[in-house]
Amino acid sequence: MTRRIVAAYGITWLTDFAGTLLVFAVTRSLAEQRVGTLTMGLISGGFAAALSLSTYFGGRIADRFGHIKVIVAATLLLLPCLMCVALVDSASWWYYLAYVGAGGAVGMVYPPTVAWLTLSHRGPSLQRKLFGFCLVWNLGMISGHTLGGQLFGAWGHSAVLFSAISLLPLSLLLAAWGRRGDANSPDLVEENQEVETRDNLTELAAAFAVLGWVANVGGTFSMSIILFLLPDLSVQIGVTSEHQGGMVAISRGVVIATYLLMAIARYWRFRFAGAVGSQALAVMGLIYLAAASNERELIIGLVVFSILPAYNYFASLFYSTVGSAAQRRGTWVGIHESTFGVGLTLGSILGGWIGSYAGVRSSFLLAAAVVCALTIVQAILYIKLVLPLYKSRPRRASKERPDWSLDDVGVMERDPKAIGRQR
Repeated sequence: MTRRIVAAYGITWLTDFAGTLLVFAVTRSLAEQRVGTLTMGLISGGFAAALSLSTYFGGRIADRFGHIKVIVAATLLLLPCLMCVALVDSASWWYYLAYVGAGGAVGMVYPPTVAWLTLSHRGPSLQRKLFGFCLVWNLGMISGHTLGGQLFGAWGHSAVLFSAISLLPLSLLLAAWGRRGDANSPDLVEENQEVETRDNLTELAAAFAVLGWVANVGGTFSMSIILFLLPDLSVQIGVTSEHQGGMVAISRGVVIATYLLMAIARYWRFRFAGAVGSQALAVMGLIYLAAASNERELIIGLVVFSILPAYNYFASLFYSTVGSAAQRRGTWVGIHESTFGVGLTLGSILGGWIGSYAGVRSSFLLAAAVVCALTIVQAILYIKLVLPLYKSRPRRASKERPDWSLDDVGVMERDPKAIGRQR
């Protein structure tokens, strides 16, 4: 692997590690203070809203001014926010403002990192890079929940946050180290010379990206309730902070296994059935979580649900990168990431509001209803956006649906007309 790829993976892992430690420390602390489901939802909604806005604008800014500059600026912004949350009392407004600001800083890192990682991809190499990104992103979340649970139980809120702070200088060093390796990189020369092309494959990827963005909202609406409100349910049931962190780590293991299967298998690519199946499993998992009465049932519900965020993230990231030119990839990845922020914001606020009136379990039922509704929206978009593109495929391939593969992407970049001849 080149310096750029190693640095991008390292930055992704460290950023998500630090961000997860922050979220764990704040949500668990507020849950133990019994601030209420509505308050937790509003605070977490502010964090998610800042993340959503920063991912979108971070991608656009990175396309214009450079990926490394945005990564470094976001990391430098995250440092004082974490310091403030660690040192200021939770009764102060500065505590909550710093938490929201940290959400914006974390969100700003991801779009330029993905764009930097996938410059001038060639065929199957894109799939490997995306799998690697998703893997290290989830390893960061697993690391954060596992370490956060242990540190919180042993030394409390501040120990978790100072651990997060200690990771940021490493991220800055990786950015500088990876940037030095770009000077003589042939990838950057190819990227600068790339001419944007549009053919059936890229248009199909762009259409599926729209479906993926809608699915992201439903998936992260549910994920926000699990991420921000599960601590409340865990405290009610009597699950310790150490076990809570372990439960979430198990669910992320399921996510990584799903990524691996998607990286190996081809059937899910450019097909709608996989998305529908993952969303059906998520609905079952959410209903099971709503009825859970012990730790084992919480784990089962989390495991069943976790296939959805894995499928949504990998598929949406795949379509967003394949359907975009390198010059605008930061923007497209920013849209992909911002849809996650929209879902996180709506889920935490509406879930907290419903939970404050009908109990936290009702929030999980609301999430199941939202996933069902947005699956219907995706079906409508599939009919309007995707089916016409299948009908416009070259006549030789019109008798059966093709097994679109990443090999086609490599062919397209070398010769945009080759797809039509190949089919």
